[in-house]
Amino acid sequence: MKKLLILIAITELICAPAKAQEQTASLFNEISPFIGLELTKNDLSMTDGLDRIAKDSYSSFSVSAGAEFKTNLPVSLSLFYQKSDEEDKTTNVSGYPYKTTGEFDAFGIDAAVHFPLADKFELFGGVGFGRYEFDMSDNIGFMNGTEKHTGIRYAAGLEYKLTHRLSFDAFLRYVDFDYDSAEDFVEDLAEIGIGLKISF
Repeated sequence: MKKLLILIAITELICAPAKAQEQTASLFNEISPFIGLELTKNDLSMTDGLDRIAKDSYSSFSVSAGAEFKTNLPVSLSLFYQKSDEEDKTTNVSGYPYKTTGEFDAFGIDAAVHFPLADKFELFGGVGFGRYEFDMSDNIGFMNGTEKHTGIRYAAGLEYKLTHRLSFDAFLRYVDFDYDSAEDFVEDLAEIGIGLKISF
């Protein structure tokens, strides 16, 4: 009996490293790193009539890097950086042209849950956190400044897997800012966009 127990113990010691290696390999097989690119159309909600003299619609580009965890219900986590185009708006004030220029950038983290629909389609919904900085200037030096916000990002969209490593998506996103009516002009941000994701 003792010999049998010793034999079992030796067998377990020999097999343990192999089992641990298999479990580690299995874990890495369930994690898929990716990089992403997005093009978005952004609409700002502004207060105090600022939208009459400043552009409230922007185009932007963002890059992201993260990983998808291939569980029964796939989950992804990613970091992003977003940069808008510089947008101008010219209005007539007392017969003189008044021009404002605005832009924004942002960075943060997003998490999403994926719901497989068919062989190549997935719905996804996500929530994230971002830090935004809006810069505004004009041609007379009256309105030159920066407004900073933190925001909670809510997103929903559809993803199409062209290949095992390449996918496209279309999405809607809403960003709710920490708006202070006494000091801030930008209330929130709505986005519609398309994206490309490359998995490794």
